[in-house]
Formats: sequence, structure tokens, C-alpha cells
Amino acid sequence: MSKNFSRECTGIDTLIRIDGYYYWINDSVGRLGLPLFFFEDGRLEVFMFSFETHEELQSVISHRRPWRGSYRIYGDTIRIAWVKRYAVWGYIIHRSDFLIKNDTTLKQFFSSSNQAGHIIYQSEQSRIFHFHELNFPTNTQQIDKE
Repeated sequence: MSKNFSRECTGIDTLIRIDGYYYWINDSVGRLGLPLFFFEDGRLEVFMFSFETHEELQSVISHRRPWRGSYRIYGDTIRIAWVKRYAVWGYIIHRSDFLIKNDTTLKQFFSSSNQAGHIIYQSEQSRIFHFHELNFPTNTQQIDKE
């Protein structure tokens, strides 16, 4: 872990922007992938889709349900985890670690998937996630305000 920040962390919004989502660009197909939404209370929403444009992404997420998870902050690192149901009896637990480069850029440096206590995927592949501001609230944000 590096020490990129001199200010005290009082919440995720002191480290990164949370008024939008983070995504990476899949270089092999040129699509926007794995949008991540962070919330102040430690919740996370993930969409396991890829999109051609931000407009397509925002139109889909306005009416699709995300996978939900959580995150923890360790200095300048964010660890996320979410569970995906894959069959009637099965679940896959996904985990990723990100270095906070600045308030709009995250660098994924570790990811893994675990099924029934067995690692089915693990990677130290480095991906850069960029921030994009939302033009409307997510479904969860709309529910929270009601």
C-alpha cells in the first residue's frame, strides 16, 4: 500500500467521487466494462455487463438490477466484494482490490472468484477504472430518498 493521501479519511467521499460510477475500457473489444457504484454507507453496486457508450450504460442501469456487495477502505486501498447467484443452489463470491490513484481513477491490482470455498479465478492483472458522472440517480438512490 502506498501513501497517496495526507488528509484523514472520514469516509469514501473524502477519497473518491461517488456521484457517478467507475468503469474500465476493455481494450480487446473497446467496450466500457464492469461499472461500479460506491455509496457512503459501505454498499456497492456492480453491473456485470459491457457497453458501447456511457449513454447505453446509463439507459440499461436505470431499469436493471445490479449485483450488490460491500467495500472497505484500507488507507489508499479499497477492497470490494459481491456475491453472484449462478444456479439454484450456488453462489460465486467476487473480490477485487483497488489502489486509489486520485479521486477519479482507481487501479485494480487483484481480483478473485470463489465458489464453495474453492478459488475458481484469480488474477493480478492491472486495470485502470475511470470515473463518469451520472446524469440521473440509480434505482437504489431513488429508493433511499423515498
